[in-house]
Amino acid sequence: MKILTLLIFIALSLFSRENPFEPTQEYNDKKNQLLEQQKTTIVKDEIKETEVIEVNQTNETISKIITLKDGCKNSYKFTPLDFMEITLIKDKIRLVVDKKYPMINQDIHSDIKKFVFDFKSKKSFYTIKESLCNNYFKSFSVGSHFKRGYLRVVIETTKQLDQYVDIIDPKNNIIEINYK
Repeated sequence: MKILTLLIFIALSLFSRENPFEPTQEYNDKKNQLLEQQKTTIVKDEIKETEVIEVNQTNETISKIITLKDGCKNSYKFTPLDFMEITLIKDKIRLVVDKKYPMINQDIHSDIKKFVFDFKSKKSFYTIKESLCNNYFKSFSVGSHFKRGYLRVVIETTKQLDQYVDIIDPKNNIIEINYK
């Protein structure tokens, strides 16, 4: 019995590694392969100079999205949720929310350069934040306040808020903010 235990111990020790926490060659190969895939996707994204998109807004049609040198887009269309659409065109941002989610509050925070809009909603989701490299708008975020029964949209600007004009249509849940 002692000999059998000794043989099993020796057999197991022959197949074990010196440091079990040291990565294996197979692990390193997979890691390098994933890094190469990420590099190629980044390079592919940098190559894009223009994309074609159709944006219909009261008889206006924008047919191109222009990508700037630093990878920022001059015109942008984003759908953070299935019932919300945010469109950025140069010095104008437009927010359209489904009528099922009525606007319940609107705030303007001049000291931190933010427009804040609250909509009645019982949906729960993680906060979505998108940075915009634009001369007029810095970023926007959409967050759920599920326990309080609303969702909040925050639009951050780069300039003082008195230089913007906001047009709000509460019946159709359309908000448009234009730089003067």
